[in-house]
Amino acid sequence: MSLKQRAKQGVLPLLVTDGHERLVEVTICDSISGGAGELNHMPTGLSLLRMLEDGTEYRQRYVQEP
Repeated sequence: MSLKQRAKQGVLPLLVTDGHERLVEVTICDSISGGAGELNHMPTGLSLLRMLEDGTEYRQRYVQEP
């Protein structure tokens, strides 16, 4: 699956190009807590996925402390 296709699978995509339209990196938010998992009407956690053109992926989870 191409980076462009993967970018459409999440929200708030960050697209990084090489300056000549070639997509080299995509970061998406692929998970946001809600419902019982929120505090003061804000999500308490979200998960970001960073994908590079060589297929390398990095995942990070951010959590709001109560």
